[in-house]
Amino acid sequence: MGLDMHIVDEMGEEVAYWRKFNALHKWFVTHLQAGVDDCQRSRKITLDDAEALLYILKEIEKNPVVAEGLMPTVTGFFFGSTNYDEYFMEDIKNSIPIIEDLIDKIKYGDSLYYQSSW
Repeated sequence: MGLDMHIVDEMGEEVAYWRKFNALHKWFVTHLQAGVDDCQRSRKITLDDAEALLYILKEIEKNPVVAEGLMPTVTGFFFGSTNYDEYFMEDIKNSIPIIEDLIDKIKYGDSLYYQSSW
């Protein structure tokens, strides 16, 4: 039980997965779901969306002090820690190649969407 986060293609096949990275979840809900957090599939992720997210992740990786302003955490039912600690930074670091891969998929023409469950 807890926050499971998926990027899926138009057929519903999972292409990326995170667990309890609530700050990233908040980013997706804010930017792709108009602030509505009810486990629905997001609108299609655009190249601009993915590039903006990659920029934020890289800025936080370079300077962790900016994390709270660029990617605030959010509480929720089993959403994980809200601390900006080594685990948060590990999630940031691990997410960069995932988002780079998503950018390549979008450029190739794939339609991708965010969806969460808890």
